[in-house]
Amino acid sequence: MSLFHGMLLFDIAENPINGWEEDLGYRGMKEVWRKGSRHITIEPYDGEPYYEDEWECWLGNDETGAWGSIAFGSFDRCKEDAVAYMRAN
Repeated sequence: MSLFHGMLLFDIAENPINGWEEDLGYRGMKEVWRKGSRHITIEPYDGEPYYEDEWECWLGNDETGAWGSIAFGSFDRCKEDAVAYMRAN
């Protein structure tokens, strides 16, 4: 997550991971990383059933509109799986 967690007007992104760069255009409780037309988003899970502190990490493609889940669970678990995906891809 960015240095100031999106709380300041001018924030500092995390270092790129294998060509994936953090997109600071999204503020609040989500994290977005981009590489070309692909993006990884970490955001609160809003599906059913709803559990407090449940997050979803998913991969999307702006060109095709396709998306798929990478992980569900705590923020730390989702971030760990997202980083592993970015390092591998």
